Amino acid sequence: MLIERQEVLQRFSQVVKYQDTVYLSGVVPTDLSAGMAEQADEVFAKIDQLLATAGASKSTLLSMQCFVSSFDEFDAFNTVYDSWIDPEAKPARATVEAALYDPRVKVEIVCIAAAT
Repeated sequence: MLIERQEVLQRFSQVVKYQDTVYLSGVVPTDLSAGMAEQADEVFAKIDQLLATAGASKSTLLSMQCFVSSFDEFDAFNTVYDSWIDPEAKPARATVEAALYDPRVKVEIVCIAAAT
């Protein structure tokens, strides 16, 4: 049984791959001064990059858990999501409003994907 861990940090691995399944830890934006749309766009770009390093893509997403700081910005988040997601390969998805680790963070996303 081989478990591959990438981008190992102090408390967690950003990417864990087991057999043909890729798990991403919560992906957050770097630019905390940006609005919801910009933060969501940055997070989706990071997800693309992390999935690619593990042999997956947004087209192989199985599940997404999206945490937004306020449902007042849910439409802005969904606009970016809708332009990013593969319309032919939509994953199972849950979105919850949550107090995130830093009040400037507007979105955090956890993903599971199949490796190709």
